[in-house]
Amino acid sequence: MIEKYLASGVDHIRTHVNIDPFIGLKNLEGVKQALKKYEKYLTADIIAFPQHGLLAHPEMPDLLRKALNSGASMLGALDPGGIDQDIERSLQITMDIAKEFQVDVDMHFHDPGQLGYYTMDKWLDMVEEQDFKGKTGFSHAFGLCDLSNKAWENIYPRLQEHAVQILTTIPISMKKKLLPIEALQKADIFVGIGCDGFYDSWSPYVSGDVVEKLRNYCDYTGKSNEQALRQSLSLITNNLTPLDENGQKQWPEVGDTASFVFTDAVCSAQVAARIPEKRILMHEGNFYSSK
Repeated sequence: MIEKYLASGVDHIRTHVNIDPFIGLKNLEGVKQALKKYEKYLTADIIAFPQHGLLAHPEMPDLLRKALNSGASMLGALDPGGIDQDIERSLQITMDIAKEFQVDVDMHFHDPGQLGYYTMDKWLDMVEEQDFKGKTGFSHAFGLCDLSNKAWENIYPRLQEHAVQILTTIPISMKKKLLPIEALQKADIFVGIGCDGFYDSWSPYVSGDVVEKLRNYCDYTGKSNEQALRQSLSLITNNLTPLDENGQKQWPEVGDTASFVFTDAVCSAQVAARIPEKRILMHEGNFYSSK
């Protein structure tokens, strides 16, 4: 998987490692070993993730603590309502562990509608109360779809104020509604696209290519002019594009880190629209050459 990502131009991976009483920390040790082999070409966040729920087993909180003591760099959370069925308790334990280790939290919220919205709103209350600004990511966040005007006006300023990141896999299907990405961006809220799965039980279609994900998003939302396509690249480049909204160069500049993806394209808009096959990654001055 790492080699696939590197060959496609990815030089930062956020990986979720399942931690539970049956596996313990075995997955974490394996992921650390794999990432160590490629540390010359990428950086990574390792998330200690309670895939089967935080409250499913009494050992889970301490297992997550052990994972954070053993190389995990972030804490995960999963549907305090739909999975743990105790929103306040699940969120409070998550906050307690995150503050204990001073790590960021990546929260996977699949619960739709009012349940998902309430969960995010409740977490933001805790962020305010416990001064946890700038350390939260909401992945999937289906509770942000189809918000009423009142709910929108309540939560969007809070997402911006507390520097919450929104991360999405662009689930394009009749059963899943796309997040209001452009509205989030206009509200100065960070949005990023990623791949939550890789030829696995979640989906047989995920290739692991974020450029392909981006192209699907642009196609689905009807982006067809040069400006819209090149600005969409920010969704997979940590919010940085070669040109700003006014067409002025903002990257690269002298002194920037020498991390690039080289490809044969006449402009960045072509990259978004055409999914270039051949890409060459340079990470901090080091070329990655696939085998």
